[in-house]
Amino acid sequence: KKVLKIIILILFVFQISCGVVSEEYTVKYVSDGDTITVINNKTNKKVKVRLFGIDAPEATQKYGLESKEYLMSLTKNKSIIVKGNTYDKYGRLLGTIYVDGININETMVQTGNAWWYEKFDPKNTKVRDMQIKAKESKLGLWKNVNAIAPEEYRKNQKNNNYGFN
Repeated sequence: KKVLKIIILILFVFQISCGVVSEEYTVKYVSDGDTITVINNKTNKKVKVRLFGIDAPEATQKYGLESKEYLMSLTKNKSIIVKGNTYDKYGRLLGTIYVDGININETMVQTGNAWWYEKFDPKNTKVRDMQIKAKESKLGLWKNVNAIAPEEYRKNQKNNNYGFN
């Protein structure tokens, strides 16, 4: 019994030292296919969460609305777990979200509703393979053979807005 208690204590300390925060939230608003606003179920604090490792089409981009609606169908008004501990330059918590134990970040890529964000999660071969399968199966945004990655779309929009071509 004593050994088991020590092991549990070590695992608990290890989790804290790794800095991974895992808390329960309720989804209140879905901004787009990779950003949600949640309320912490314990503190009632509102937090904006950017789904780590994926990039969904922008609202003004082809398939942007469908991506947002799909994420909404998976999460809106549901209790979720968010795992993450870092923030992006916009102050959003970067996290992986789970509904009933299902990794929603992966689900978004697997169903063709978001891209694998290789730039920020380059070693995630599981999600890379999910994207390859979704693309081969022409799921979601991959129905469009000329689909443009959101990062590229944002770059083009910025250049067009400032008169650069």
